[in-house]
Amino acid sequence: NKTEFSRVKTPHLIHNSFLQKTFTDKVSLSGNNYSIISGKSEIHHDTSTAIFMLSPIFKSGNYTARSSTIEVNFKDEKIIADGNVIFKISGKNIAATEIRGKTLFFSMKSHDAQIIDNIELLQKGKRANSKYLSYNDKTMTAVLTQKVQVLFKKGGSLLKEQSYKNIKNPEAKKALKENATLTCNALNLSIKTGSATAEGNVFVEQKNKRAKSDYASYDDEK
Repeated sequence: NKTEFSRVKTPHLIHNSFLQKTFTDKVSLSGNNYSIISGKSEIHHDTSTAIFMLSPIFKSGNYTARSSTIEVNFKDEKIIADGNVIFKISGKNIAATEIRGKTLFFSMKSHDAQIIDNIELLQKGKRANSKYLSYNDKTMTAVLTQKVQVLFKKGGSLLKEQSYKNIKNPEAKKALKENATLTCNALNLSIKTGSATAEGNVFVEQKNKRAKSDYASYDDEK
């Protein structure tokens, strides 16, 4: 079906016209704005879907997804990656980001995404964990919710520059260079700049000291 994909490469292909399925090994499939490689696939022509197995890798623009299985709905232009998901965002003027989780829902049209369960986000200077993550491609912002916990390698970055300068105590300034752990209701993270804001029941712990607030911001350039 030319509307589904334009190129398929595989050394082994079996087509079952009765089941309306095509089975392949070591397949490479590509369309106008994406490509997929995997060790095995099942293409379901009646539903315009395909399931890719054995270390599948999906790529579209600045986005790469790896998982145990990847299901593609060619009609809706959506994918579901399930099991040991590794979702990477990289490119020019982007803070390289890697997100791990159980299940990824990704739109090939909008490049928006949702990831659920056992989320671990890795970005320069920080590591965040949560149960749910939504990503908006237009704003290049990831929002983490549900049991959010963040490790910042430089706690001083949680303060505005002027606030940091106003601290006169050398020991206090030294402490702010240590790792800081933050928990909150929601974390808004810029994929473009690496900056972040935490909202709702914000707790920051550093050097056995705790502070509470409704809001905190992190400047990745500090």
